[in-house]
Amino acid sequence: MQPATKEELFAPYLGLFSGSDTACLDNRFCVVSCDNGILVPGESVLQSLRELVPEPLGTMMDTTLYKKERFFCFRIHPIKNDIGESIAYIGEFIGADGARSIIERTEGPSDILPLYNAVETNSAQIWDKLSEIRYDFIKRREYDRMSPVIAMESAVTTIAAVCSNAFHYAEMLYCTQRETVVDAGTLCEELGQRCNAALAKCGRHIEVMTEPGRLNIYADSRRAVVALVNAIQNALLYSPRESEPVLTVCYRESRGRKFVEIRLVNESSMFTSRDFSDGTEVNFSYQRLGYGIPIIKRFAQVSGGWFDMSEDNGKVTVTISLPAAYTDGSEIPLRSPGGARYDAGVPDITDIMMYEVVQFFGGDASIHR
Repeated sequence: MQPATKEELFAPYLGLFSGSDTACLDNRFCVVSCDNGILVPGESVLQSLRELVPEPLGTMMDTTLYKKERFFCFRIHPIKNDIGESIAYIGEFIGADGARSIIERTEGPSDILPLYNAVETNSAQIWDKLSEIRYDFIKRREYDRMSPVIAMESAVTTIAAVCSNAFHYAEMLYCTQRETVVDAGTLCEELGQRCNAALAKCGRHIEVMTEPGRLNIYADSRRAVVALVNAIQNALLYSPRESEPVLTVCYRESRGRKFVEIRLVNESSMFTSRDFSDGTEVNFSYQRLGYGIPIIKRFAQVSGGWFDMSEDNGKVTVTISLPAAYTDGSEIPLRSPGGARYDAGVPDITDIMMYEVVQFFGGDASIHR
């Protein structure tokens, strides 16, 4: 027997969502009621969803809701009659744990990217003004007043780096170009040369060994490759003073499939003493690589490969295995204007770190160029 009222229709099911905010929808996806007031009774929820929802909807569906200039993760549960027809729906506002899978399948990232651009652009304007103030202090020889400016520049650089990394990550969630390839061997050789140039005055050297021939991998986007470069470069540069990192690139086979393996072996002793009495030299490999781990793991996953970081006998080994590209496809040129990294006027965090590491090993460098 059909319930007499809409309240009776929804009542048996609402107890299943105890602790969650819900919205009751009729068979045309119009709002009957909403716990948190985000949706107004009578409005059609379809106008606010980021995905096309079939009518009627026969199975549970996750999507993204845009309302009041905010994004919400929204899970729609159908209510069915005795013959299996969907006669109403309950929409559940879900938390962060369930949000990621929804965002990865919707256009949420494309809407989020402009937010990072806005923060980055304004950070660049702040950076320019701080540079003017710093230059004015130097010109007037008021060096004692520069400390706050330098601290603010450091904060702006960190904000810009976070936006840049988040931009790379979000872009990889929705933009894929599997026909695009890049030569991983050439990429890592140029990376090693760049790192060694930065460390030339510090008495350190990074060994780079690549298998002869082309080592093409699929690159889902130029920014994914930049993220790969930054992650490896950070691990190479930030290490104990006496370490000699080794970077190898070669082919490996697994279950009949060919992979390009990028492996980095570096020192991994975190502290010189447990009581921190001698000043404590921290190994930056873990810390700085951590900056790019979510991005590089995502890059490996969407490419069909894997990422691993392990420690054994005082050494850390970072392994990135990516499927070999069997066709040349559309190759990403490593030195082209179109391949410029995400930049809005603030020095890239990797460039800042290269100057920092030269200073760390006793070289003379300045981040102000």
